[in-house]
Amino acid sequence: MSEQVIKVRGAVKKIHELQVISEKFKKKLFEIEIPGKYPQQVVFEVVQDKVELLDGLREGDVIEVCFNIRGNQYKGKTYNNLQAWEIATIQGEETPKAALSPATADLPSDDSDDLPF
Repeated sequence: MSEQVIKVRGAVKKIHELQVISEKFKKKLFEIEIPGKYPQQVVFEVVQDKVELLDGLREGDVIEVCFNIRGNQYKGKTYNNLQAWEIATIQGEETPKAALSPATADLPSDDSDDLPF
């Protein structure tokens, strides 16, 4: 079975603090918003030396993330992680309108007093 590359593009919403699990394992989480009619908030993790991929990123940066889906079972439950292994900043692109204001991105700009009810 061959692995396929999974990529997604979105705006950085939050970069979490470094978590040192043990002296041999560390990870960091980050969140992006994927634009669309219904924008999605997605959390990724980077582990070990890949933590450095987040250096220099800021909230609002538009990035493309290559990642693997990891699943683990613990006490009868299955947990999924999206583990990023490559992050590229997309130059020249502004934060998508939906990422700036998901609650109002699709509202009409008409200032009339007509109410929908």
